[in-house]
Amino acid sequence: MKRLDAEQSARLKGVLKNACIILAIGIIYYLFVKITHLGIPCVFNLITGLHCPGCGISRMFISLASLDFKSAFGYNAYIMVLGPIAAIFVLRHYLIYILKGKQKKDTLENVLLVIALILAITFGILRNIPAFSFLAP
Repeated sequence: MKRLDAEQSARLKGVLKNACIILAIGIIYYLFVKITHLGIPCVFNLITGLHCPGCGISRMFISLASLDFKSAFGYNAYIMVLGPIAAIFVLRHYLIYILKGKQKKDTLENVLLVIALILAITFGILRNIPAFSFLAP
């Protein structure tokens, strides 16, 4: 196995530092919500009364932390399905960044981002239609 050179090692440290910061913020938010039962409200929902594609994500992650996958899926099915796929692409992106430095986005990545956006909009519309109320958080 090849060792990382100095630049790769520095990029890895930067990525790990950012990941630790994001994880710490997530843990603090989780503890805050568990203790106070107060979460970040959805501004879109407050203004319109409709559920956006992201509504229920906080509750989904709290359910995941308790290993309650059924409830997590009920809060936001779109993110539950797309999340692992997105995680693979994010890890791939950071691995290439660590090993090679800057990278260009490839066509496949751009096409998949457009598809994910179209699916998010579709999910956001469907979860507000009474026939698809099971998609609401």
